[in-house]
Amino acid sequence: MKKNVLNNQEEAAAASVRNRADARPTPARRVCTGCGKSLPWEAFYLKGVAQIPDRYCKECRRGIAVRYRAQRSRQRVEQAFRDVQRPLITTTSDAASRMKLILSARNFVLASKSRRRAKNAAAEDRRIDKELDEEETRLDQSDRENGNLKSGTEKRKDYGENK
Repeated sequence: MKKNVLNNQEEAAAASVRNRADARPTPARRVCTGCGKSLPWEAFYLKGVAQIPDRYCKECRRGIAVRYRAQRSRQRVEQAFRDVQRPLITTTSDAASRMKLILSARNFVLASKSRRRAKNAAAEDRRIDKELDEEETRLDQSDRENGNLKSGTEKRKDYGENK
C-alpha cells in the first residue's frame, strides 16, 4: 500500500513539474528598449550560449552601431590632430623660421600641383589613345565593308613603305 501511495505521489509530482513546464509562458514577443515596439523574437539578436534576446531590436542595434562607429571615427580624427604639433607661420616670431615655414609650404603646394598635372596628363593620354583605337577600329570595319581586306601585318608593311 505504501508503494502505491509513493508511486502515486511521485507520478503526481512528475506530472506537476511537467504541467508547470508546459504552463510556463514562452514569450513570443519582446519590447525593444530603443524604439519601444513590441516585436517577435526574430527581430532581436540572440546573445551568448544561453541565446537570450538582446534589449534592442536588430534595427535599433544597427543604428546604435552606426552612431558608435561615427563617434569613434570623429574621436580618432580629433585625437590625431591633437597629437600632431604643427608650427603656425603666423605665430612664429623669428623671421628666419617663418621664411623656412613659408618656403616649405610653397614647395608642398608646388609638388601637389605637379602631381595633379601629371595625373591629368596621363588621363588625357589614355583618352586620346582610346579615341585613336576607336577610330582605327572604325576604319578597319569600313575597309572590310568596302572589300579592302588586309591583315594587320600587311597594313604595317604598307605604312612602313609609305614613310
